[in-house]
Amino acid sequence: MRIDVYKSNKSSKYLVVPAGTNVAELTVSDVDMAVVSIFKKDVEIDPKKPLIGLDQQAALAAIAVDGYYIQSIKIDIKIG
Repeated sequence: MRIDVYKSNKSSKYLVVPAGTNVAELTVSDVDMAVVSIFKKDVEIDPKKPLIGLDQQAALAAIAVDGYYIQSIKIDIKIG
């Protein structure tokens, strides 16, 4: 599947949709996704080829049901 990835202008969340989707026509319940800008276009996802920062299985499942997937980015740093 090919996807487009949009970044929220309010938070560190990303909206993942099938490539070519008009995001203005989506009904997304997360208010952080009200204003987004394109981050990556036409990216191939394949669960057999891992991508950093994207749970591809969850994305594919959510897209099949909802038409989109929201991915939050969190970085934990532990010293010691």
